[in-house]
Amino acid sequence: MLFLSSSGRAQDQSIRNYHLKSDGTFVVKAVFIEDTGIKWFGTNHGLLRYNGETWIYYTDTDHLISNEINTLAFELSTDGPELWVGTNKGVSVVAYNVDGITGSTSYTSANGVLGENISAVAVDSRHNKFFGSEAGITYFNAGSMDSITYADYPGSLVNAPVNSFKMYNDSLYIGFDGGIGRLISGVDGVTGATRWTSEYGMTPLSGNIKSIEVDSMGNQWFGTDEGAEKHVGLQAKKNWFLYTTEEGLIHNHVLSITDDGLGGMWFGTYGGASHFHNDEWTSYTTTDGLASDTVHDIAVDTDGSVWFATQRGISQLYGSDFIYQYTSIYNRQAGGLDIKSYYDAWEDAIHLSYDLQTPESITVSLYSIDGILFKQWKNLSSMEGHNQLKLYCATLHGPDLKSGIYIIRVVHNGMHESKKIVIIR
Repeated sequence: MLFLSSSGRAQDQSIRNYHLKSDGTFVVKAVFIEDTGIKWFGTNHGLLRYNGETWIYYTDTDHLISNEINTLAFELSTDGPELWVGTNKGVSVVAYNVDGITGSTSYTSANGVLGENISAVAVDSRHNKFFGSEAGITYFNAGSMDSITYADYPGSLVNAPVNSFKMYNDSLYIGFDGGIGRLISGVDGVTGATRWTSEYGMTPLSGNIKSIEVDSMGNQWFGTDEGAEKHVGLQAKKNWFLYTTEEGLIHNHVLSITDDGLGGMWFGTYGGASHFHNDEWTSYTTTDGLASDTVHDIAVDTDGSVWFATQRGISQLYGSDFIYQYTSIYNRQAGGLDIKSYYDAWEDAIHLSYDLQTPESITVSLYSIDGILFKQWKNLSSMEGHNQLKLYCATLHGPDLKSGIYIIRVVHNGMHESKKIVIIR
């Protein structure tokens, strides 16, 4: 018995990213992954969508106020899914379906937004929106813009530029250049809660709060330029914990924090990415496969892999291996290898075919469905055009293959394609 994997190569060869010039640095500051597995990336060339086969750019020529994107926030509105896009010139909200963006609206200072360089966006359970910038916080409620100022909430805000937001159970945590603020978003509007700054003699040791996350237990995590701070509970002067390079963090300047959903935390820093789980640290840098050691954002995919938005592109970690890196989206189409594969039990070999645009050595990896690497074939010489290979399984060291569903991945020159394959032994 065998399973012939299919290829979903797109037919539309005039897709937008074919016309986008990304000659300079490809900066990616934000990543959001839908429940369906579709990825969205905020870049310095526009909003990038990846459905597993094709990349599509949306730019200021169609749906955005600016191509310089700082942050992304999801909202399941009454009209369907929407993505709020914070840029250096205001905010754009885009509506989308399975085929991509269907419409958009943009808001700037002319509409009442405080400032233009939007560093943070958050949405509460009643569809109220919050925009953070160097000028303060804008509250967007039922089509009306209002300002949330330090003068109105001196006990809950810091009189400083906004760096980051985190909405958790309608509590809005705010990272400022001078500390942490907290507001409560209720039915009747916003009320003050508390603020945490060094003037009270408690942590954070650094007032430069670059990132915020709240884990599944309700613990608050704050990324600073002196490490990652964890706060348990809501009492201002109690239960603060600091994690630095001495504990295992790769770098003390923490730009992003993400809960992995499995009891662990990811930290993106100026020196790489670190994962903290069961009191153990694992870190990754460019030597391991990161596109850049400056990691702006991290997201966990539906298949358990981890995507990194960095200063020089996008990287994907699957298990313990970086199997995908993209540092430029130009005249390329992801998934363009057009691979097909099947397993021959008589030969104990995988028959693999794929297409390449240029001669290149490739790497083929075979993973279990839960991400365990079983076999890997490296530096396989390939020619331009159509290639056919026979990969013998018994000749490689590694766990013994058993009957089941596996993932076969082909990596070539920054591109990859993955397909399921059934092996019956």
